[in-house]
Amino acid sequence: MTKLSRSFYCIIVLFILCSSVTAQSTILNFTIGSTTGTPVVSVNVNGKLLNFILDTGSPFTVINKGVIENTPIDSSVQLDAVGNKFTVYRKKVKDFQLGTLRLNNLDIQEFDLTTFFPIYMRCLKIDGIIGCDILHNYIVSLNPEKKEVKLMNPKEVKLENIVDSKSIVVDFKMPKSYYTPMVLFTIFKKQTLLTFDTGGANYIGIGFSRFKNDILASNYILSHGSPFYTIKSTVQDNDNYFVEKIDFNLSKNAFSNQNIIFSSKEINNLGYGFIKNFETIIDWKSKKIYLKKLGNMPILNNSLIRKFGFNYSINNKGRIYIAEITNNNNKLHIGDEVIGVNEKKIVDVCNFELNDSLLDNKKNTLFILRDGIESEIML
Repeated sequence: MTKLSRSFYCIIVLFILCSSVTAQSTILNFTIGSTTGTPVVSVNVNGKLLNFILDTGSPFTVINKGVIENTPIDSSVQLDAVGNKFTVYRKKVKDFQLGTLRLNNLDIQEFDLTTFFPIYMRCLKIDGIIGCDILHNYIVSLNPEKKEVKLMNPKEVKLENIVDSKSIVVDFKMPKSYYTPMVLFTIFKKQTLLTFDTGGANYIGIGFSRFKNDILASNYILSHGSPFYTIKSTVQDNDNYFVEKIDFNLSKNAFSNQNIIFSSKEINNLGYGFIKNFETIIDWKSKKIYLKKLGNMPILNNSLIRKFGFNYSINNKGRIYIAEITNNNNKLHIGDEVIGVNEKKIVDVCNFELNDSLLDNKKNTLFILRDGIESEIML
């Protein structure tokens, strides 16, 4: 889920009165946003073509404030998420089209998404989020190789006709009052529930506190800060433990020799960085997810942290800054602005891949701005 706090979603779900959705079937093509790393689909809302993140981690569908005008407000509520006060409006959209699907008089939540995701608005022009209030009415098939998502009427489709025999089966639960899939994840012989989250760009995020003793007894890299954009546009005081060569189970399915990040931020999700390695089918009626592996499973290596001792993020002004450093990195400070790499000055942050610029070379020079002073850092 891109990335409001889970507690915020639990609050707002009490406000939602979902409209009735008639399940038909459709096929949508999607793109992968370079900034979000998540599936983005085209949606037609009241005659306007818009970009929505396909987000199984969100319990509800959201549209950005101001995108649809002259639409009466049914009701509103004032919320406070992580100290950030804002208003959520419930509106009824007359015409909401997903491919060949047409959903009439759809209840939808509207608030200012730039409060939470400013860089998405700047680079991708993301207008909203398609959540599980719509998705749970369908069997959802997601194919990252074809960049295709199918929303299928469960009354018209038999699972045995669409599920590959080589697929692994993952059971899921749903929190009370909404339809977000939660999968059972076992690591260090302990179980936890993770959100199955196509809207999260990360690989796997797990809270640190419950596994503290096991992590400290493992081979790990410690870093501070957070590469994730935070609600107040600042880097949270956060510790991350990058644990290498570890085994885990997803439902009853074993995965070996994986690298996992545990965080004091308590994210707890299975992100699209993991999901994109599979052709996925989600069936809400049976509460099962079917995963067919696409090629060899990659190992998360978080290369910038492992090779250079830092990670970065992008703030609400569209600037790249150092957001995470290892405990032995004494060259960089959290909050340093990155203004160039080697001979490349950063002009357009939306089309600049810092990872590629660094990892292509054995030696690098990072140009940073700290307290208004430019300096060079040799990596």
